[in-house]
Amino acid sequence: MGDQNSTVISQHLQDCFIHLAITDTRFIRMVRGCLRPGFFSSPVTEGITRICFDFFDKFNEAPKNNFHDEVVRFLHGKPQP
Repeated sequence: MGDQNSTVISQHLQDCFIHLAITDTRFIRMVRGCLRPGFFSSPVTEGITRICFDFFDKFNEAPKNNFHDEVVRFLHGKPQP
């Protein structure tokens, strides 16, 4: 087997992870310690994962309806309130 860091996860599976990280607090709570943003093949997907994890770390829940605001804040480089 190859190096664990070189394993590529299919784009469909990555999209499913992102959807759950945005919408499901139980999912993000389960994967927060083991799923690394660097596992994803796209810098965009990695950034979205970081946004979700940062939100979870601060509020202890998935971003859900706040996701748009978090993306805007991330893109504009504004600190979270």
